[in-house]
Amino acid sequence: MSSYRELLLIARNGVLTDVCNSPYSLCIQSRPEGLGKTVGAGNSYDIILLAGPPCSGKTAVGSLAAPLLTIDFVEVDHMVEAQATMTIQEIFWKGGEEEFRRLESVSFNEVMNFRNILVTVGGGCLLDPEHLKLAKERCLIITLTADLQTLWNRCSFQGGRPLAPDRASFMKLMEERKEHYASLPNQIDTTRIPPQAVAGEVVRLVKSRRGW
Repeated sequence: MSSYRELLLIARNGVLTDVCNSPYSLCIQSRPEGLGKTVGAGNSYDIILLAGPPCSGKTAVGSLAAPLLTIDFVEVDHMVEAQATMTIQEIFWKGGEEEFRRLESVSFNEVMNFRNILVTVGGGCLLDPEHLKLAKERCLIITLTADLQTLWNRCSFQGGRPLAPDRASFMKLMEERKEHYASLPNQIDTTRIPPQAVAGEVVRLVKSRRGW
């Protein structure tokens, strides 16, 4: 079985179908028949949203679960990169967190108007009360978690995060967000479970909630 690290590298290297024409990263993995169509008001049963802390496995699990559900896979962070024609790291270097959050909000609100998608959001996206409200109205939220050491091990392999480049800052960030992550619904602990098994649990949960 592939690990979270291996699946993340596969996604980041563009093995999946890139339909957003971003020169920086994969934006959307699409079914052959194309993306879910835009809808005016959205539908809580049309969007599956994977949330949770950084490096909890959202990209790896989402890339596996979406094909099993025969729906499209969208990453808000990659939509941000496509907007800015910069990597997330470059956006933070040049514009700071404020600019990143502005672009993230634009992308998040856009993707909330699609249907038949599985979407992943960054670890700080749902800290915005408006984002959280919209997600609860329109999405089945599934929260991936892991113990702190596992999260840091995965993040350090990826070079850290802009807001948490080292272990001390990462642990501080997780402490600040602890209550937020604990409040999110439908939690799946990915600490000792391979991504394929977590994807299977996501599919089971989705089908039980949507009656597929």
